[in-house]
Amino acid sequence: MDIAAEDILRECGEFEPYQCIMLLMFCIINVLVSIHYFSQTTILFVPDPWCYYDDIVNKSIDQIREIYSNYSNPSCTPYKTDVSSVDFFGANNTNDGACDRWIYEYDHGYKSMSSELNWVCDSAWKSTIGQSMFFVGSVFGTTIFGAMADSIGRLPVLIFSNVMALIDNGPYS
Repeated sequence: MDIAAEDILRECGEFEPYQCIMLLMFCIINVLVSIHYFSQTTILFVPDPWCYYDDIVNKSIDQIREIYSNYSNPSCTPYKTDVSSVDFFGANNTNDGACDRWIYEYDHGYKSMSSELNWVCDSAWKSTIGQSMFFVGSVFGTTIFGAMADSIGRLPVLIFSNVMALIDNGPYS
């Protein structure tokens, strides 16, 4: 027996105001969910960092970029000499230590979680782990809430999960 899509839709009911409201609410939820998922990318964006020194803090980004341009890994290269010294561009000016402060090139003043917590260079793995844990939590949450929706209904689970998200909304959620 060949069943057409129109036959199935006829069995479900005509497209009435209730279906319009449900479709509109579903669209709103989808927009909010997509913003939530894509926010992970914007929150963890890393602007270009340079090791902080008192001598270069008042220089423009172009001047800082010029100072660091002679090094193969300028974002993660600390220096052991004064940046205003004559032999600043010498071969032995790098330091094996790590930077603990950074100067960032912010795009339109936008600061990210990675720049506020200095998750760059040797600490860059932290943002990757954080983003991975977010999506691991999403997989488990989807599985658990899906099973709950099958047993107690979709509407109570939808309300419960949104209340949980509202309560758990921390400064970087």
